[in-house]
Amino acid sequence: MRRSRRVGPVPGSPLVFAFLVLWPSLTVMAQQPGESFSLQMTVEKQVTVNEGGSPVVKRAPLAEARVGDVLVYTVAYANEGSAEVSGAYVTVPVPPGTACMPDSAAGEGCEVTFSTDGGEAFQKPPVKCSTTRPDGTVEERPASPEDLTHIRWRARGAVAPGQSRDVTFTVRVLEQRDKQKIALGMTAEKETRQQVDGKWVVVRAPLEKAGRGDTICYTVAYSNEGLEPVKEVTVVDPVPAGTVYVPASAIGEGTEITYSVDGGHLYQLPPVMQVARGPDGTRTEKEATADQYTHVKWVVQTPVLPGESGRVSFKVKVQ
Repeated sequence: MRRSRRVGPVPGSPLVFAFLVLWPSLTVMAQQPGESFSLQMTVEKQVTVNEGGSPVVKRAPLAEARVGDVLVYTVAYANEGSAEVSGAYVTVPVPPGTACMPDSAAGEGCEVTFSTDGGEAFQKPPVKCSTTRPDGTVEERPASPEDLTHIRWRARGAVAPGQSRDVTFTVRVLEQRDKQKIALGMTAEKETRQQVDGKWVVVRAPLEKAGRGDTICYTVAYSNEGLEPVKEVTVVDPVPAGTVYVPASAIGEGTEITYSVDGGHLYQLPPVMQVARGPDGTRTEKEATADQYTHVKWVVQTPVLPGESGRVSFKVKVQ
């Protein structure tokens, strides 16, 4: 999920911390009560060793990846719930800077499909790729390994409680990549009210300048540009000087959102409390007001797979 930059006169920049883990996210068709999945992803590099005078291809834990290396990804998923699940599927993006090797995607008891458009549509092999010519006509051609963006394994039949399955795919590294790398980008937009079709609506436009009373929405986009899943991706953003946080404006799908009123030392879930001490040293607590918020923190609750992205946002009012 853009380089970090703020636009306009209001300063401030986000901080991001990434922690490595080998657990990806499992996408399942509409989980119902009693349905629960666990899963684990491992990444290994194919290496050639000499055994008895003959070269043998083996797998080793990924320590580093170079251009031309072959990496094998294995996702193990298990139904830990009390009910069987029909229609379960795993969707994994092809890691950035790699190409999926032909016929490498496999999974016992699964139907494997591929996407060339960022995961919008999936096809059974042979996969086709469409391109638009300058004259507007559409040309369809066989997809190359570099065209594949996502792989999906859909379980045939129901996955019973306690049952586990593995799916795998292999890629070749095309660009030098870090094992773990979270890229960030920030945009700042000013909200204004405009009349559209006789109704007043709130619209956003890129921030060019800000004045007293203006509402600004900051959006931080994050993406995993590395080769391994990253756990607990955390975005921390200070409330810019000269602004006040707009209550309940912080959002981020799949994140836990906490707030600080002491310069980023301690974070709390709402209701956020402010601690004060009286002249006699007595300690009192009261709910913090919006102008006391100093930082907002988002922690992504599921690991971010290579190639996955997301975004978080919050609003402030200029004083």
